Amino acid sequence: MGIKSSNVKFNYIKFKKAQSVISYVLTNRLSKLTSNYNNDVFFASNYIDSQGNIFHGGYVMNNSGYREGMVTKMDTNSNVLKSISINSYSNPNNLVHKLVEDSEGFIYALHREYTGSTYYTSLIKFDKDLIAQQSFIASDTSGRHFFPQGMTIDSNDTIYIVGSLHDGSNYDKPYILKVDNNLNILDNKLIDFSGSSANLFTDVRVLSNGEIVTFGYSRNVQSQYDILICKFDDSLNLLTSKIIEVSGAYNIITEKMDIDSSDNIYMAGRVNSSLSRDYDALICKVDKDLNNLSYKAFNHDDNSYDEFNSVYYNSSNDSVYVVGNMNTSLQDYNAVVFKLNNDLTVQSALEINDSSKNYREEFNSIYISGTNILISGTTREESNRYFGLNWVLTQDVDTLPSSIGTFDITPLYYVETPVSLTLSSIVPNTLTATMSVNNNLVTPTNITLSDVVNNTY
Repeated sequence: MGIKSSNVKFNYIKFKKAQSVISYVLTNRLSKLTSNYNNDVFFASNYIDSQGNIFHGGYVMNNSGYREGMVTKMDTNSNVLKSISINSYSNPNNLVHKLVEDSEGFIYALHREYTGSTYYTSLIKFDKDLIAQQSFIASDTSGRHFFPQGMTIDSNDTIYIVGSLHDGSNYDKPYILKVDNNLNILDNKLIDFSGSSANLFTDVRVLSNGEIVTFGYSRNVQSQYDILICKFDDSLNLLTSKIIEVSGAYNIITEKMDIDSSDNIYMAGRVNSSLSRDYDALICKVDKDLNNLSYKAFNHDDNSYDEFNSVYYNSSNDSVYVVGNMNTSLQDYNAVVFKLNNDLTVQSALEINDSSKNYREEFNSIYISGTNILISGTTREESNRYFGLNWVLTQDVDTLPSSIGTFDITPLYYVETPVSLTLSSIVPNTLTATMSVNNNLVTPTNITLSDVVNNTY
């Protein structure tokens, strides 16, 4: 079972440099691809390497309407150097969920692979030029869906992958894989919670003592979703498992997490705090022992659908950044970024909107390297097509000008929403058990990548 890549070349528009307070803020509207790709481009994850190169993971939609996983490399000025698609099958629904770098500078892409009937978890190891070194496709031996969601890497270059195993009858179990930097699966565990029909892990981090924290969500017997947090030792033995519930028969959906220098854990997502379908953006915090819950929820107005999609702790200023999107009164989604103190009080909140169009903008991922803040997402433009949105800020978010190009940057009107959350223990029905996993190692010769893309403006 191999992975092949199709060439993806970009013809994009470069916006002029912004005011002097920012070295550059570039919006890549990937408006023309090769003849095989004239549809959506979606950035779901991002990363800045030690040389300042920018990497994005996500998908590109081909002309047949199928999503192929995509990794894009840009230089320090956001010029596209190379972009590759990942596809093994004729009707993919693929996505690069996460990118991480090891101590030797290799990039790892966590990829959802779809065969046309079954989802697999794949991991591809690249060098800095996006030349594939190794890869695997991990599948369940019983043929069940094997969804990836999140990934992290520790100081020993050990990789942890989380997601869910789905049996096709609306029943999910969360899993965790432990992988070395040669893509050998060292260990894996699966958890089954009694009385809960759907559970999954969406992200993972390693604490300073080597313990692993995962989080995601769990559907309870009332068919409502709660936050699920688990802690493992480095042998993947389950140490603690807890849930965060919202008062009433409502939902909490979680997206991403990060930890600070004291191993406090921050979780971003959304909470449904009324009987309507509207959601409020949510940020939660617990300590390293999964105790002392604190949280804040925000909305734009009473009828809005608001969410945080990513969170990043910046040790240089002891601040927490969350990004996502919120509805305006016109039911138009605008991208938002919040800068918070570590007690979750708001320092600043901004709304980003393309004033030339009444379309959707959203931020999906944030990464901070030195003084550079990389925020990526999508914007919807003509013919309802989606394009990758790449922002590189060389100064903090609370010093941005009021506009850059056609984008307005304004203080966000928001309301802190009163919600009541509780933290409690949850006991698994079946303690962590090893899965039966097919680990199909794929040689680099089975992966073809595109040539370097020359920039055109």
